[in-house]
Amino acid sequence: MELTIYTILSWYTLQLMMALPRKLPLAVNVLTYMILSIVDINKFTYCTHTLQFVRISHEIPKFLSVILHRDIIFTLSLLIFANVVLTARSAKIKWGMTLYTFVFCIADLILMRSLGIIETEMRIIFCNMAIILILMGLSLLTAKWLLKLEQRRRAHDGREKQPHL
Repeated sequence: MELTIYTILSWYTLQLMMALPRKLPLAVNVLTYMILSIVDINKFTYCTHTLQFVRISHEIPKFLSVILHRDIIFTLSLLIFANVVLTARSAKIKWGMTLYTFVFCIADLILMRSLGIIETEMRIIFCNMAIILILMGLSLLTAKWLLKLEQRRRAHDGREKQPHL
């Protein structure tokens, strides 16, 4: 049951990314996704193995649901957030996306807890709220930085192609 729910959530997140009317350049999206994945995997490993705040179920469907959450749903949600915030023209859309991403990530965490995919104490959810906000800021800063690098690269490539007089 839980694997089906997380497969549908993964599909939904992928469809949401594909439906964005404006996106950051492909190189920026790929590198931002990779950086966010590395940070999230390390955060998840640190919280589960070192600090033991979270215990993951060893049942195969539940464990696969954790993998879908970590590799697709959560990381892609942060990438969608960065894309919308950096490409939207309206402040209302930017704030709406910020709220949507935060609520979606918290709801996903609560769903994992209620389905028995992970076991945590309730106070850990409040710590995760702070972590989600930090990761949202990190995703925004990373995407901004990579976008500046991409724009600098394009400007440099454009100057090289112009004929010298």
